[in-house]
Amino acid sequence: MKKACKVIGGVALVIVALILALYILVVAVVNLNAAASWEEHRDVNRYGILEDGTNVVEGFALYEYWQGGPIYVDNIWPDEITEVMQVQDYLLIHYEPWDSNYLSYLVVKYEEEVYEQELMHLKNYPSTDYVGNYGATGFEKYELLAMQTSNSEFVYALTDGVDTIIYVGLVFPGYGMDIDYEEYIPHEYLPQGLDLSEDNPTREKMH
Repeated sequence: MKKACKVIGGVALVIVALILALYILVVAVVNLNAAASWEEHRDVNRYGILEDGTNVVEGFALYEYWQGGPIYVDNIWPDEITEVMQVQDYLLIHYEPWDSNYLSYLVVKYEEEVYEQELMHLKNYPSTDYVGNYGATGFEKYELLAMQTSNSEFVYALTDGVDTIIYVGLVFPGYGMDIDYEEYIPHEYLPQGLDLSEDNPTREKMH
């Protein structure tokens, strides 16, 4: 009887050890994949482009969907960086632990005439109402020019009212962002009250 108990106990220890080893392996693989999926770019010469050639700025655009596929409508973000744009700051992050997350912002100073043209374009953009979405209430320091938002994105443009426009893009899956956006985007560029954390109220409501 005692011998049988020892055998059973030994088998149990082996099973526990195997489960623990499997758990450690899974965690290691997940961490490895997460590290491998992180891309961070500040070189504006690679504006919007990831290592695999994906153009993230095209993903920020507004499309209408018909039977023939998506049709481009407009984009809050500039299609490209031109000579008339004085880029003050730029960041693009792609993170894919399971699904893709994109975070980017671009700060551009314009000459007066070009600035006025860009203001007109953005103010005529077919913006969507964002107040209340993920707790967002408004902007404190900058004027909002255009906004495109849904349950998986915040793409918008702000201005200082003088000569500078700030473009921001947050695209995420599953009612929450896997990137710590508050660490990478200056606080004043984010809507007040915005909560894209794992346990945000919008996600809890949908689940």
